Amino acid sequence: IGFVEAALGNRDQAIEQFRKGYADGSEMLLFSKLYGRYYGIGKDPRFQQLVRQASRGWS
Repeated sequence: IGFVEAALGNRDQAIEQFRKGYADGSEMLLFSKLYGRYYGIGKDPRFQQLVRQASRGWS
């Protein structure tokens, strides 16, 4: 859902969905670095922080 919100330009909603997914243990964030570039959210500092958190959690 986060990527859909990002594609629609709803960054705040996208970040909230990514945070929920991370809290639920969603593996979709594993692909977030790649997809973040395509959906225009990759440069958002909140998104970058969440990706760093997720990367540490899965390494």
